[in-house]
Amino acid sequence: MSSTTDAPAIIEAASHFHEPERAAIARHVGVTVEHPAFEHYLGMAAYLGLSPLLDEIFLVQTDTFNRDTGIWDTTLRPAVGRDGFLKHARRDANFYGAPRGNVVCANDHFEFSDDGREVTILHKVDGDETERGEVKGAWAKLFFRDGQAPFFFYAPLSEYGKRGVVAGTDGAEGEEDWVGAWSYTSAMILKCAQSYVLRIGFGISGVVPADEIRGGVSTLVADTSGSGKVRKHPQASNNESIVRELIAVDDATKDRLVAALARVNDLSPFSWATAKVSVSLEGVDQAAAEKVLAQIEREVAKLQEPRA
Repeated sequence: MSSTTDAPAIIEAASHFHEPERAAIARHVGVTVEHPAFEHYLGMAAYLGLSPLLDEIFLVQTDTFNRDTGIWDTTLRPAVGRDGFLKHARRDANFYGAPRGNVVCANDHFEFSDDGREVTILHKVDGDETERGEVKGAWAKLFFRDGQAPFFFYAPLSEYGKRGVVAGTDGAEGEEDWVGAWSYTSAMILKCAQSYVLRIGFGISGVVPADEIRGGVSTLVADTSGSGKVRKHPQASNNESIVRELIAVDDATKDRLVAALARVNDLSPFSWATAKVSVSLEGVDQAAAEKVLAQIEREVAKLQEPRA
């Protein structure tokens, strides 16, 4: 059974949610019932048979740079991670168990070949388990009940993980490391590989693949606490954290950036959300930070102009 989305079916599916169910779900994900993205979110939840209240499907914020207008477009979209894809896949008659998989480390002996029908995987730990070395990626292999060729995927950590500057102790300069949920590197990269084979193997489309986006759902969800909820100003503390980690920017400029980001998001919620701030300020020096600050302050001034 393919799960490729069908617009009329999604609209019909959303009608299965009634009050006060809609109100409870809207409160849970942090939007109003009238929000234009809410109906589509409900439709995808019902269509895929996933529970919003159990956080099996998220409502996330995505920021896309519009090259024609030169501004960032912000959209709220439904997103699903590995566990949601797995729950949906279990209902398919062709489901033959959860994907097999394993983490690959620097000292492992790892090879795979795909002849179009069968995937051969050689995965052997060289030496003691504690001497495997740093995590490099993870593989997942999905089997089907009808005997068709297993679906294999390898996820390199370098393409999926999120790194950042971790603050040092006693005022020491921070060092770059895996941040947020990615401090659990093995579990997170394995989720990426498993999510991919489940989504592609069972043809699930129409949602953001949360685990497969670089940095995971925390990069997309405005509230990066891990709850998967979207709130009006959840990015304030996250944005400040990003700004404070800029080691090549002076404190005065950081203070102005924090204030400007708070103000622009107060005037236009999500206009400078965490994902956009992270991209715009990644590795910037003093001069680049001042240019970003000037851009934000121009936006604040424009938003404060009286409307005719």
